Amino acid sequence: MSAIDEPLAATIRELELPPVIATIATEGGTAVHPALRYRAQSVHPAAWSLVERSPGLVPLWSCGIDSAFADQDGTFLMWSAEDAWPSHRFPDYAGLVRALLTDLREDDEDEDDLRVIAGLLLPGRKTGRGQARR
Repeated sequence: MSAIDEPLAATIRELELPPVIATIATEGGTAVHPALRYRAQSVHPAAWSLVERSPGLVPLWSCGIDSAFADQDGTFLMWSAEDAWPSHRFPDYAGLVRALLTDLREDDEDEDDLRVIAGLLLPGRKTGRGQARR
């Protein structure tokens, strides 16, 4: 992780999100799981342009010109750099992860890979087949 990325990783850790989110934000999703290669890339410059417009946002990952953010009000959102407003707002982190998993499923990613990713992004929650990830 570069010195430039450390402040973002520290901010994500302060939000008490799973540690893999800081890895995704700074190194890209493939550092966590190959199936995240497109849907969860490291934070792109387009995401930072949205942070400049809305300083309470913390970028978590990017997918093209769309980015996932934590907002200072405790919600999570997806926002395209081309749009004036977020396209989706989720009341909690789990909702954002569910949207990512839905996108991955629509991309025809393997169900076992989806379970592994869910376990990484939602540690301690049931991720299928009655198993709880810790």
